[in-house]
Amino acid sequence: PDQESFAARPAEAIGSLLTGRQEGRRRSLLATGGGSDRTELAVRRALAWIVRQQTKAGTYAGLWSLRGPYPNGGSEENRVAATAMALLALQGAGHTTKTGEHQEAVINGWRSILKTQTEAGNFAPASDGHTSSAGRMYGHGQVTIALCELYGLTRDLKIKQAAQNALRYALAAQLPDGGWRYHLPEKDENGFLESWKNRGDLSMTGWFLLALKTAEMAGLESPGITESFERVDDFLDQLRIVSENAEEPDMGYDYQFNPMSPLRKFQPAISAEAILGKLFLGTPPDTPHVITVVDRLLTEAPIAFPESLKQNNRAVDFAKINSRTMNSTVKNIYAWYYITQVCHHVGGSVWRQWNSVMSELLPENQETGGANRGSWSPVHDLYGVKGGRLFTTSLCACMLETYYRHLSLYGGAKRN
Repeated sequence: PDQESFAARPAEAIGSLLTGRQEGRRRSLLATGGGSDRTELAVRRALAWIVRQQTKAGTYAGLWSLRGPYPNGGSEENRVAATAMALLALQGAGHTTKTGEHQEAVINGWRSILKTQTEAGNFAPASDGHTSSAGRMYGHGQVTIALCELYGLTRDLKIKQAAQNALRYALAAQLPDGGWRYHLPEKDENGFLESWKNRGDLSMTGWFLLALKTAEMAGLESPGITESFERVDDFLDQLRIVSENAEEPDMGYDYQFNPMSPLRKFQPAISAEAILGKLFLGTPPDTPHVITVVDRLLTEAPIAFPESLKQNNRAVDFAKINSRTMNSTVKNIYAWYYITQVCHHVGGSVWRQWNSVMSELLPENQETGGANRGSWSPVHDLYGVKGGRLFTTSLCACMLETYYRHLSLYGGAKRN
């Protein structure tokens, strides 16, 4: 990225990050951020598809499913995560329990998911034993983000209590190294055990960090949250890979999945998740390792659809992309979701470069006919088999809401 001066938002101003979803501000931010009527139409179509997939009756009425009733469902079920992702997409465009065209769907979703919250604060639907421990923890991080958002948007006191209970569980789940993984910390009378289960991983940690930061945006307080931020910041630093040939000692160029993982090919989702976390924790975008990783993300993880075989009207050499990343499939919507947020918060020419492609290719590759209209296919996506069509559609909708979903941490910094 080009060099520029960055002024981080003061800590007290992080509470304004959710205000872009208000009707009047949304239109203004859409225009200044590079959105269009076309991107908004794609969002409306996506949300309409998401609402059509909500379970209407039975044990899981009000919840969403990763497996169906749509084609190309995920290989694993996780109703908490599915419902959280659907609600994040709906709330991202200003639909809440109090406002919006899809208010009823949001109300039904929250009514059902809150019934599953346990005394410990986590979420566990009845007969949900087929969801793995990892899936349940991912679901908790995601639903906590959505719950804290909802409180910030509505100031509903019942939501506040549920959010604080969810935060209590999230803080209890933080591991000794500062990250999160698939279980609560293992300990005995002498303290934490030396176990791989007490080592965090970056993918899980990203969701929980954003949950705690969303609580901060919403004005929620929880004992230990400041210390938690310090610990997770240290955890992210532990995972930064620094080149031996770097001109500057702080010139990290990638991130590991967890402290024990072997070094592998560049993992765009993991590195973008780490950089997003560092930005939320106060690392300025002009920090050397942020510049290096962002440059890599723009170069090596472009938005590209095999269905259209082009990127911003240019032919894409998919073999070249795949040789530099872990992708054997081309699309990586999970990575794009995080890269979009990183570029938005960095702002300037970085955002303009990324958005010029995203704002064209996402609407272009959205399905427009039949029962799938409004959705994005998970076929050829790195995580599409596991996550399925609701996963890809919810994340794409959130990407197209980026203009107003969160205000920029650094004020949409202007380039010189």
